[in-house]
Amino acid sequence: MTDRIKLILDDTLSGRAYANPVHITYDRMDMFLTDHEKNAKRIYEYVVAQEPYLREYSAFTGLFNFDGTVPGDAMSMLGSNLWGKDGIGALFYCKPVDRLTTFEWQHATADYNAVIRKGVKGLIAEIEASKKVHADDEGKVQYLDALKKVAEAMIAWAHKCSRLSLEMAQKTENEEYKQNLLLLSESLMKVPENEATSFYEAVLSIYVLFSYDPDSLGTLDRTLQSFYDADINSRKITRATPDGRYDGEMLKFGLGQSGGNDRNGLTALLSSVAKCDKYHLMNGSSVTNIYLEESLIKNDESFEKIARLLDAYFDMGGVHFQLNYLSKADLIEAKTQPEKHQNLRVRVSGFSDYFTRLADSVQDDIIQRTEHDG
Repeated sequence: MTDRIKLILDDTLSGRAYANPVHITYDRMDMFLTDHEKNAKRIYEYVVAQEPYLREYSAFTGLFNFDGTVPGDAMSMLGSNLWGKDGIGALFYCKPVDRLTTFEWQHATADYNAVIRKGVKGLIAEIEASKKVHADDEGKVQYLDALKKVAEAMIAWAHKCSRLSLEMAQKTENEEYKQNLLLLSESLMKVPENEATSFYEAVLSIYVLFSYDPDSLGTLDRTLQSFYDADINSRKITRATPDGRYDGEMLKFGLGQSGGNDRNGLTALLSSVAKCDKYHLMNGSSVTNIYLEESLIKNDESFEKIARLLDAYFDMGGVHFQLNYLSKADLIEAKTQPEKHQNLRVRVSGFSDYFTRLADSVQDDIIQRTEHDG
């Protein structure tokens, strides 16, 4: 792990990386505007008034948080009316009943693929084309004008972040950090306003726009794959990551360890996961993969011990686990002789699938997960 990544990690775990909302006062004369005009105007004003989280060692910036004054529940992620004040969230969020955590939500995934391939300017062009189609409908035109105003806020916000990145680059003495900030500043003047032309620009576009709909990122592997492959082939990037993961190694799924890193047994693994802060955990991945040797499930005495262990795991604060209980030998055979194991299903990470249909790299990761045998 590099010194820069250690600094970023420390900022993240300490909460310093949170972009605190900048509160603003809206013009009272806004009440005389139509709802579409008022809402779009206030969203624009709020967004451009924010201050991004930015340090001299930053390679990305652009996240911000709404303060609840901006119209639209989606902005503050309130979900359904049953979730907020006096609802399920207030009564049960991170307050287990019989060791069960209640979590109710409404998910929405933005079309990031459209943005990184068309740019926000491309979306504005589509809005203008739609206005011509609906020119005789005043309500629809007002709505489309409001969408355009919000889109313009996205561009203005990116440009503001660009200017601040440039200012910081001019002040820093660390040459590596300076070059990162200069690239960040240059890129923010391009994306998300325009289409992305590199993996970095595509990721930066999504990073900047996530705050507008801070929910699911969707299938980023599919969204970013072509950019990633192109930059790998041109050697602009490497498959290694700064946390110490080598080129070719699988990314870790969820909170559970992979690649045989949970060397002290199942009890130690579950104890470590259970100690994670549940308030932060619910905003990240709570997926905990457990791979048991098949005999543990088939043996009644062992099965009861596993059941008691998992019950204790929830008592300690655990919130999730998912099991695979196939022998490693069977999985290896299924990979080498897939025609004999067409109906073999395994838990991957948040979903199940037929083992023989998975990519070789995913099959290898499942096989390499530590097998607990009691």
